[in-house]
Amino acid sequence: MAGKIASYANPHLRLEILSDKDVRRIHTATLDVIESIGVRFPSKKALDILEAHGATVDRNSHIAKIPGHVVEAALKLAPPTYTLAARDPSLDLPWMANTLTGH
Repeated sequence: MAGKIASYANPHLRLEILSDKDVRRIHTATLDVIESIGVRFPSKKALDILEAHGATVDRNSHIAKIPGHVVEAALKLAPPTYTLAARDPSLDLPWMANTLTGH
């Protein structure tokens, strides 16, 4: 096995490949696709939950069309940081959420 990967967390360090404007454009386009074309969920339970929260669900195709405001509300509930867990906890990698969530 190759060397150990050391995790590194520094809240002041940021890698910006795309500008904030580009990220916002991609986010808006993604919301448009999720709302107009939808996402396939092959789980009855997932479809039930999505429908209860405002998605339009096609049970035959398993596609849910989720309004943008529903996605935005869910993003605001997501934690600002979480851990990408490895089998070996010493290799866990902390991850910070995107600035689009408002965190």
